[in-house]
Amino acid sequence: MNILMQAVVNKEIPGIPGTDVAGAAYEKCLNKISRVAHKDTKITISYPERSSYLLHSSYGEFLNNSGVIERAIRGEKEGYDAVIICCYTDCGLQPLREVLEIPVVGLAESSMAIASMLGRKFAIIAPVKEYIPVYEQNLQIYGFESRAIRQKPVRALGLPSTTNRFEQYLRYFEDPHSELIPHFESVAELCG
Repeated sequence: MNILMQAVVNKEIPGIPGTDVAGAAYEKCLNKISRVAHKDTKITISYPERSSYLLHSSYGEFLNNSGVIERAIRGEKEGYDAVIICCYTDCGLQPLREVLEIPVVGLAESSMAIASMLGRKFAIIAPVKEYIPVYEQNLQIYGFESRAIRQKPVRALGLPSTTNRFEQYLRYFEDPHSELIPHFESVAELCG
């Protein structure tokens, strides 16, 4: 099986410092995913030809959606068996399901479905506060709003909102126990 792991941002945006680490962050993610994939499954990262690092703005969403959709359509023609949208905003998920014959999986929708099976209520912890409205909207769209905790179902870790957050993501992949997990646990305790 060949799976297209569709990134939602370019590997690098020329002229914007710090964006060159986005590709490295996706590579680290691919390495983790590949370790649990079936031995006959090949996962390939694909980057859109154009995108924005503004995942929480309408214009940024438009750019990201169009880039993700164009690349995923091409991926189906290239023979991929499925597409994973590799961002919790699920850029382009619904339009892709309308036009592709292969399965399209979004991280947000699938994690909400799994969370609703594992517990009576769940919460979402966003990397930055700017994503909170997008994640809350996805809770409604996917029909999981009643399964989320009532008080602040989406909270933020408080990572930097600038492009240098990818450098921090890389550090988290390298050693999640030093900063990420303790910080995540402190925010998760607020959800109880």
